[in-house]
Amino acid sequence: MERITVVHELLDECLKAGFRNVSVQPYLFPPPIYDNGMWQAVDRAGQPLVVARSGLRSAVAWSNSLIRTLGRPAWARLVAVAPVLRRLTPAMERAAGLPANRERSGDHAEPPESILAWESLLTFRNAVRVHPVVIVHKEPRRPDSRRPHILSAEVSVVRAPLSIAPGTTFTVVTQVRNTGDTLWLHTPTPIGGRVALGAKLRDENGLAEVVDFGRGYLSRAVQPGETLPVEITLTAPATPGRYQVKLDMGDECVV
Repeated sequence: MERITVVHELLDECLKAGFRNVSVQPYLFPPPIYDNGMWQAVDRAGQPLVVARSGLRSAVAWSNSLIRTLGRPAWARLVAVAPVLRRLTPAMERAAGLPANRERSGDHAEPPESILAWESLLTFRNAVRVHPVVIVHKEPRRPDSRRPHILSAEVSVVRAPLSIAPGTTFTVVTQVRNTGDTLWLHTPTPIGGRVALGAKLRDENGLAEVVDFGRGYLSRAVQPGETLPVEITLTAPATPGRYQVKLDMGDECVV
């Protein structure tokens, strides 16, 4: 467009043009980087904070929680790269009753969900402003297995042999139910998204012998809530023994 894209203006123009679904996708570059201490806090974090109008009181709690959890050195590193936090830090620490120069690295508290939510908000907002990606659809998009929403399945074995000769082929007959909200595609696509029944071979202790033991393909696309019979033909190992076959659905190049 040869000019800076103002996201809210573009969203309004898309809606005026008749698109029903208009959304913004953050393009995270460069991606956020966490050191060991910060990542442990991210990994332990629970439900994100819902930011209320009492923003300053929430900010005080964020500051208090982060300093106690990560220690003042980690807080200083975060403040150094976050202009908003750098401006608010003195007021937040005074309001929280924290001594200005007290070393708190030995203290521990609950994970700082609030400050992580705030940091994520800044990251996403800046990503949209620097690299705005606006996605529009004429109609609401129904998720399919190329870009899935909830992928979930129930696999029931209808018929399978309990013993076979080494090196021979055998067939397992299953009923597969789509218990998610995403349409399963059954044909290959350039970006993946083909759903199939996959098999893994394990020894009697449950340890992997063959990760990609075989595939059983769908005869058609499967809507959410639908059930479809699927057969998968496999070849028994050449070495006699007791084995397990694990069956699960796979979404090619996705999950």
